[in-house]
Amino acid sequence: PCHSWMSSNKTLRTLTSERAKQLSDTLKKIAASQKFTNFDLLYVDFDFQEVTEEWRKQGGQPWQLIEPVDGFHPNEVASQLLADRFWKKVQLQWPQVLGKENPFNSQIEQVFGDQGGH
Repeated sequence: PCHSWMSSNKTLRTLTSERAKQLSDTLKKIAASQKFTNFDLLYVDFDFQEVTEEWRKQGGQPWQLIEPVDGFHPNEVASQLLADRFWKKVQLQWPQVLGKENPFNSQIEQVFGDQGGH
């Protein structure tokens, strides 16, 4: 897909985006309509536009979220923002997938201190 999106051919880029949307829509429908015996299938949009808007509100520019090596993929800052957004969505929409809080957290913190979630 990267070759298709990175092409100078606008028609090919458009067709690739349309196909990607079709595949995402199909997975979203499956996640909403099907139940599986051994696992739950959850769907979360990869909404880079939301992350870009959040970054702008913090005073950043969209180009700062792109990996400079290839000029296309999200960089580490964008990945952190995407992960934060994903985590919040999971906590709100599907808190059951995270399980119960570890009852030994306070003892762990006494031994190792507060490491900021790491």
